[in-house]
Amino acid sequence: MAVTGPDFVALQVRDLDRAARFYEARLGLRRAAGVTIPQPPSDGPFGRMFSFVGPDGYLLTIHGR
Repeated sequence: MAVTGPDFVALQVRDLDRAARFYEARLGLRRAAGVTIPQPPSDGPFGRMFSFVGPDGYLLTIHGR
């Protein structure tokens, strides 16, 4: 079986908007389409966080430091 390219890439960045502009404009990468993000990245009591809706309709919250 030949490898044709990455299936998933995760990046940690300091400035999400700046990074998105760079990766979209310079490398042609795109954000996942069709994913509902009811709470965009923000600073919360446990560090940087955001929420998205999973495939089963549940709200999933990601926390980072």
